[in-house]
Amino acid sequence: MLKYLVIFICFISSQIWAVGPIRYMPRSPYALLMGDAFTARADDNYTLFYNPASLAKNGGVEFYLVNVKLGATNILSDMDKFSNLSSDPAILASELSGFPIYLEAGGVPTLKFGPFGLTLFASLDSSMTLRNSVHPYLDVDHRYDRGFAFGYAHTLGDAGIFNREGAVDGASTTIGVSVKHLNREGVKKGYDLFGTSLLSKITSGEISDYGSFKTAFGYSTGDAWGYDLGLEHSYKFGNSALNFALVASDLNGTSFKITEGTNPLPDQDMLISSGISYQYKTMLFDYSINMDFKPILASVPFARKLHFGFDIGIPMIRAMVGLNEGYLSYGAKVKLWPFVLTAGFYGVELGNEYRQLKGNRLIIYLSLLDFSFDA
Repeated sequence: MLKYLVIFICFISSQIWAVGPIRYMPRSPYALLMGDAFTARADDNYTLFYNPASLAKNGGVEFYLVNVKLGATNILSDMDKFSNLSSDPAILASELSGFPIYLEAGGVPTLKFGPFGLTLFASLDSSMTLRNSVHPYLDVDHRYDRGFAFGYAHTLGDAGIFNREGAVDGASTTIGVSVKHLNREGVKKGYDLFGTSLLSKITSGEISDYGSFKTAFGYSTGDAWGYDLGLEHSYKFGNSALNFALVASDLNGTSFKITEGTNPLPDQDMLISSGISYQYKTMLFDYSINMDFKPILASVPFARKLHFGFDIGIPMIRAMVGLNEGYLSYGAKVKLWPFVLTAGFYGVELGNEYRQLKGNRLIIYLSLLDFSFDA
């Protein structure tokens, strides 16, 4: 195990990125409600976005056919702000200034067969924040990603694969790789609401259809290929398993080639994640304790890199709770075939410092026709 870890660290240390706001690929709703501590767990249909080495946990065939994720700003946590909004535009701008509006939607149909995984994905992620009530300025960060990811995990040793039927006690090391292709459409820009540039384009007739509307707002579209590398070491003993993981997502950074528009698209910087997961499982119930430290090389406060999660379940029902960058997350999952419903609330850091600016969010995830069977 040690020699593989040394090789891995030497490889990923060749690039150190200083990042501002952390931009991830699609996040698992289940993981978000556990503080997004999922690097060493990664056992749902979002595996390829967390750790391709975790494909080794799959001992048969898993198919997630139809699923949809919906997320938004949790206005329930700040109802006072919206209960008495003024009709005066100037006062209204002051009341809403600095309040982040967030919307997301997506789906990730996934097939996992043994150590292989294939995921198709479509993910819309959009946030808007009004700045400066005196001279309103709207910050917009919008992206729409779609594409596919394919991965494979190679296990050294037959022991320690917790989810495989008949696995014997012992240790095993897994190396996983994945490749993804994505098309991104989006914009990250600020708009002066009292400015004349957009108004002049509208009055001149330059904006006549949806395409010209997007161009006027600075939208661009681009394609990119990305690569991930994961390393996981597992110990299985009785009904328990202990996993350690280290993952480099978007090796050397994933940059987009612009195919439409002129503004650059936000790239996916390389992110290094580590995690520990302990799982205990019986026929009647199971639970897990998880911790992530990520992104390791990002220039953000140490406390922002800490993620903790806990879940416990009995047949058909699970409960999740966690801490994500210092903010509480919690939710529940109900499985009654052919439906799987996951819902809950979580917080994210919108500023640069630890607990500087909280974003309160809610998420609902519905999956239909999931099935699995042992090989």
